[in-house]
Amino acid sequence: MKNFLNGLKNLCVRFGKGFVRFFKNLGVGFVKGCVKLFKGIQNWCRNFGKRFVDSSVPTKIGHFALGTGNIAHKQYTKGIIFLVLEVLFFVLMIVSPKVS
Repeated sequence: MKNFLNGLKNLCVRFGKGFVRFFKNLGVGFVKGCVKLFKGIQNWCRNFGKRFVDSSVPTKIGHFALGTGNIAHKQYTKGIIFLVLEVLFFVLMIVSPKVS
């Protein structure tokens, strides 16, 4: 009976330590994941800035007026569709202030 109680005690102690270790590692993993996420965002922003500076003028304009980059790169239909959609969006926002 004494061996059974010692075995039960050891089982409970191991379970408790494992339970605590699980949540401790879960927290560490969450923090590491957040750090990795924010470093990825930082790298993306840095690389976007470099790509923007090194790009051509039509591509730079395309960042602000949808479709102009497509038109400059001879994708006329796609560029015109994007440009028309952007103009219609701005018209909707100006004409109907309740929507915005």
